[in-house]
Amino acid sequence: MSGDAELLLKVLNVLQGAHYIDRMEHLPSQETFARGWFRRVETDWRPASGVISTFEDVFHLTMHHEGGYSNHPADIGGETYKGISRVYHPSWIGWAIVEAWSKERAPGGDEWLQTNERLQQYVVAFYKAQFWDTWRGDEVLEIAPGVAAELFDTGVNMGVQKAIHYLQRALNVLNRQGESWLDLEEDGLIGSRTLTALMACCLE
Repeated sequence: MSGDAELLLKVLNVLQGAHYIDRMEHLPSQETFARGWFRRVETDWRPASGVISTFEDVFHLTMHHEGGYSNHPADIGGETYKGISRVYHPSWIGWAIVEAWSKERAPGGDEWLQTNERLQQYVVAFYKAQFWDTWRGDEVLEIAPGVAAELFDTGVNMGVQKAIHYLQRALNVLNRQGESWLDLEEDGLIGSRTLTALMACCLE
């Protein structure tokens, strides 16, 4: 599959997940569409190895198409590296390395940044802290790896709270009007009730 096709698939995963769940209340068969969404994300998200078992697997799926360094005047995010905006995250520890590179303009363009092991560790740590640990990603990964990958990707692109809201909304549609598990508060926060509902849904 070409890079463009993979990018299209990723964008569709985000848009379709949001689109299906947003439209469920207007559809004659809400449960059919919701169950279809869960099946789709479990089969569509696959790394080259065919297995999603760690945060790093999920991270690389989403970041595969993320750009490197940019500093365009028209970009409201200002100076950006791997999707991390200096305007919104000025205290990120990686900026010291990026700044040193920017002053020296080391040979090889931003490939030098890409091969800087410490900087790449800082990038991974940033995304794990901001877009994974905040919603108990490791616990979701144990229950449903594909759903965890979808939530991470949607969180990076649309915000963590919205991603979890979509999950809770889907689970509420799938609960057979409260027979399988009680309705969840769609608050965009993963607590024990959301995890329990997810587990019940995925074990069906």
